Amino acid sequence: TLLLATQVLTVPPLGSWLDRTERLSAVRATLFVGNACVTVTCVCLALLTGEAAREGTLEPSVKTVLLFGGVLVFSCVAEAMSQAQSLAISRDWVIQICESDSELLASLNASLQQIDLSAAVLSPLLLGLLLNAVRPEARVLVGAAVIGGFNVCSLPLELLLTQRAYAVFAPVLAAKAHRHSDGTVHAHIHGARPHLHAMLHAPPDQAHAHAHESGGAHAHAHGDRAHAHDEQAGADIVLFEKHLEHVPGGDGGAAGGGCSARWVQYAAHPVFGASVGFCLLFLTVLDNSTLVTAYLQFRGLDPALLGLARTADAAVGLLGTLAYPHLARALGSVEAAALFSVWAFWLSLAPAGVALAAVGQTRAADEWLLACMVGARASLWSFDLAHTQAMQQRVHETERGAINACQASLSQALSVLVQLGALGWHRPAQFGLLLYASLVAVLAAALVYSAWYYTTVCTAVARCAAPPAAARQPLLPAADR
Repeated sequence: TLLLATQVLTVPPLGSWLDRTERLSAVRATLFVGNACVTVTCVCLALLTGEAAREGTLEPSVKTVLLFGGVLVFSCVAEAMSQAQSLAISRDWVIQICESDSELLASLNASLQQIDLSAAVLSPLLLGLLLNAVRPEARVLVGAAVIGGFNVCSLPLELLLTQRAYAVFAPVLAAKAHRHSDGTVHAHIHGARPHLHAMLHAPPDQAHAHAHESGGAHAHAHGDRAHAHDEQAGADIVLFEKHLEHVPGGDGGAAGGGCSARWVQYAAHPVFGASVGFCLLFLTVLDNSTLVTAYLQFRGLDPALLGLARTADAAVGLLGTLAYPHLARALGSVEAAALFSVWAFWLSLAPAGVALAAVGQTRAADEWLLACMVGARASLWSFDLAHTQAMQQRVHETERGAINACQASLSQALSVLVQLGALGWHRPAQFGLLLYASLVAVLAAALVYSAWYYTTVCTAVARCAAPPAAARQPLLPAADR
């Protein structure tokens, strides 16, 4: 819960930072800080394990409190850096690389998701096999050493591969767009840095008089802005300063402003409805997580069956990522694919609620719950990919970080609500309340996304398909012409 709550607070500012930072520098920073924090967390955990082995137990002391605090703080920072890196790569680099090729974007998104799902399955499996080969009392120490050592050794390779990828696509990644307070949007190589814009004509109502160091006094119509004299052109050049929204020291804007400005920008964006529908899917316990796994273990399901379900969960999710590009092509748009997938997700989970209502908390209902969660993963990951691509195509380059970070923050906030709900309804007999609340949340997600689809996507399509006003005028009878 602490980890999720920390992300709620830290991810939006990180998203704004990504918007105004040169791409390669931002990813390098997240890699270095993230790997360093994971390594420090492992060191603190190893020291705690050594302290417990030496004393036989962990007694409260200044040392143990500092080590526990180090584990919490550095793990939260590492997770925040992981979120920032994911935003930078999947919500910015990928779009720039694919440019306007929608099919290539769908294929690349699916490939990245497949890599993530494969890593999520293989990593704990390999670590579990390794830890089973050592003595139980040494497992925490060995696990910390392996994970920390892997992060130290992998960092140079990660930085090298990032540099290589950037070099290959430098023509589309080097230029970073930014927005000025007057609405001007343009790009500079290597990110948006504070700069001046020269103009030869200034607003006439801002004339003022001033004296130069030479003693000459005269008036100009450019207020008290910085200026220079071009004697050959016979003009005064006005240099507008501090007019960048996405550069530190700018005059405001969502990226340069405070927390409230970022959320106002997010709520006013055309993708807000779709984003809220996506975030509502985090308000559920039907995700085969540790919470529902603990409940099913209490109910007496075989741990081997639960482990097999985890593996099947990932395999079905991979099938969903493979099917998504074909689904989007068949339905004609990524938004239509997302609409289909979110309703398919709800329909896949609904039988679990029907089974619980019909037979109560029995083994049959437990098995139905497990089967529904596994079967629903294909439509869930298909919806995730479709919504991701819709966000990629509908959010401008200058605000990708801020908008997607606010979405990630809202998702984590709803996950915190799930954890708090589990604390309130903590008895196994009350799990049915969590299940029905989850089904209502998923249904709400489908309804919200449907409302956004029909009010935004369908309306835009109808406007494009409508004939011009002149073409809709009725033709006069031949006798009246």
